[in-house]
Amino acid sequence: MNKPVVLSDLDDTLFQTRRKMVGELAQQPFRTAALDKDLHPRSFMNEEQSMLVDWLLAQAELIPVTAVAQKKSAGLPSPSARGPSRHTALSFWRRTGRRTRSGRQ
Repeated sequence: MNKPVVLSDLDDTLFQTRRKMVGELAQQPFRTAALDKDLHPRSFMNEEQSMLVDWLLAQAELIPVTAVAQKKSAGLPSPSARGPSRHTALSFWRRTGRRTRSGRQ
């Protein structure tokens, strides 16, 4: 069975900073989502986001699409070979060898 492909933004969609969670959203962090360069927790998920991410990773091909710098995205745990980058969709097409509408690879 083929898995659906899901393209998702990261920041403020699948996770956010502790400051935003506690200060603006009145939520408590449930699970660490990303680490900084010193391997300290940088971003967090609430319980609902955590369940959604677990489901997506198990049932779909999750391709993170983000505008953050590649240095920052390196701290994101990625269980698939397609790690996040600023141009993830382009990387996906290049790695899979799928052709675009124009017939180019």
